[in-house]
Amino acid sequence: MSVPVVSPLVELVRAARARATGRFTLASPAGGGLTVDLQGGAVVEVGGAPGLLSGVGVSGSGSLQQDLGAAVGAGVGFDKALGVACEALGRALVAAVEIPGAQGGFTPGASPAGAFPLPTSVTNLLSAAWRQHRGAEALQRALAPLQRHTVQLVEGQQAEGLDPTLTRLMQRAKTGPSVEELLAEAAAKGPARRDEVARGVELLVHLGLITLVAPVKVARPTPAAPAPPAAPAGPTPEELLTLARQLRVQSPLMALGLTETPAAEITREKVQSAFRAVANRHHPDRYSGQSDAHRAAAMEVFAALNEHSSALAEPAALQLEVEKLACAQRGEVWVSEMDKERAKVVIKRALAAEQARSFQNARDLAQEARALHPGSLEGALLSAYFRAVLKELPLADALALIDGLAMPNDRLRAEAAYRAGRLYSLAERPNEARARFARCVELNPNHTDAQRELRVLQRRGRPEPVK
Repeated sequence: MSVPVVSPLVELVRAARARATGRFTLASPAGGGLTVDLQGGAVVEVGGAPGLLSGVGVSGSGSLQQDLGAAVGAGVGFDKALGVACEALGRALVAAVEIPGAQGGFTPGASPAGAFPLPTSVTNLLSAAWRQHRGAEALQRALAPLQRHTVQLVEGQQAEGLDPTLTRLMQRAKTGPSVEELLAEAAAKGPARRDEVARGVELLVHLGLITLVAPVKVARPTPAAPAPPAAPAGPTPEELLTLARQLRVQSPLMALGLTETPAAEITREKVQSAFRAVANRHHPDRYSGQSDAHRAAAMEVFAALNEHSSALAEPAALQLEVEKLACAQRGEVWVSEMDKERAKVVIKRALAAEQARSFQNARDLAQEARALHPGSLEGALLSAYFRAVLKELPLADALALIDGLAMPNDRLRAEAAYRAGRLYSLAERPNEARARFARCVELNPNHTDAQRELRVLQRRGRPEPVK
């Protein structure tokens, strides 16, 4: 691995972590390239990568959204198509790193209308692909000339949103270890752990979160007198204050060193044990024989740890942090209850815009709801419906998307049947429309809109044979 001054992926990662909206362009000196559109930090469109869905038999047009529609239209489940697209995009980005002279840049701007955001963050896409891409021999060759380089954090970068291995490396990098030290520590736990850490160091460089600094040889004159006694081992007051600031912006479980523990195994007892272990390492009594500045800085660290322990005192608070960690470990985006409620409000506004026959506004609001809550099935349903009404999505693709949504209850299944019936009505296919409206009323006898549509179709006469 050469150590790039600027990796071609840095701008993409920073834009995604800042939840920016716009387009990332990865250009090759030989021509061509890849574009990635972000909306609120989530990937909503990819251009120039026609093989993203080849794993499910779609040859590809170079547009992620078009290929998703084609995959669903061919009978592939929507969630499966998204998963295949995530894996393929990660591989495409990682492969681009090895193109000599490849350059990446991000331009803020509007994202494509009516696009479905991928459910996996950019950092998790790259992390998963990097593990598959870099074998043990390649890692050994790449890191051999870099053993004495020092690992340093890039200023202003935090470990939020990373998987547990990368998070631990970011925390370790705060002390400025050499690559050799990191690999030796990992090798004590076995060759697999060593390879995992080596792979993580490489990836963090390309994410723009750490940098590797070559050692500087300094000629030292021979001292005329014996050297003074060495300063006491341990962090300086400035390092302790920096640690206190970092702890305060971390999540409680990260501050207590529990992010590598499977979320399902975290209990109140484990949290208390982790707090005692971390607090003991930084207890102010350990600095009783040092300067006032040392003791004051240690008090700041201890206070930050106490704040995190207090934040987890209530069972509901601990459960919330465990849910966040579980999402991160699954590579999913955690959505707060507040954002879920905001998404519901935006959906109501979209329905009101539909009543006013402002379908473009309704489509935009449905997409806004999806950005707030990517897992909102109602938002996905309305987005597909309004895009089809505006002729942005072919009828067959819209129906395939709607039918591919795994609705959890009869109310949502009835709404999906109603929306499909409306699309058939707009396409002047009354037989199919009648069947969908009847299915809606069967699932939800109180659905007045579907009842009205059935009465209208009945007044128009007997059904024609289905072609």
